[in-house]
Amino acid sequence: MTLDEALQKAKDTKQSVLASLGGITSSSTIKDLIVVSYLALVKQHHASVILLIENNLHSSAVALSRPLLEACYRCLWVQLVADNDECEKIKTPDYDWKQTWKLAKEVDGALCGGVFHSICQRNIGVLNDFTHGGLEQISRQINYSTYIVEPTFSDEELIVLLVSSNAQLAMTLLAFALNINDKKLIEFAQKPLLEE
Repeated sequence: MTLDEALQKAKDTKQSVLASLGGITSSSTIKDLIVVSYLALVKQHHASVILLIENNLHSSAVALSRPLLEACYRCLWVQLVADNDECEKIKTPDYDWKQTWKLAKEVDGALCGGVFHSICQRNIGVLNDFTHGGLEQISRQINYSTYIVEPTFSDEELIVLLVSSNAQLAMTLLAFALNINDKKLIEFAQKPLLEE
């Protein structure tokens, strides 16, 4: 897959998710509001990754990879693990979220699997560097063959970012679909996850 093809697939994913949500409503329990809010946040991050890559702002696009992953995992955790009392606590300003790897482990426990924790453990350090200006980010700011300051992310790295952003959008949509118990939307959200 080329970068242009990956960008087009991400745009198509964005459009199909928006279309799938047309006319769907949610109740207004605190859990529902948290899940739908995370879906809105992930949709915005996903769209921003596309726009930033299209405008050659690759460093900023990659910096969104960690907030995108964390929002997706928090949404899944709220949907699959958190009870109503925990959701009430989340809406308070001083709520202290568990570390992402702990959320991922609890999501895996709810799903009887190990994939979320494994992905988180493998990637969180690198994602932290990209988000907070660490070595992974600054090492890609200089083209060492010309000594010109410019982002040097490879097409392959940007394609991985787009593919993972699509998957995180689909997982967040799935959490929302499970939350409202919409079987058609659940099936729709699972399709991109099975294709990747």
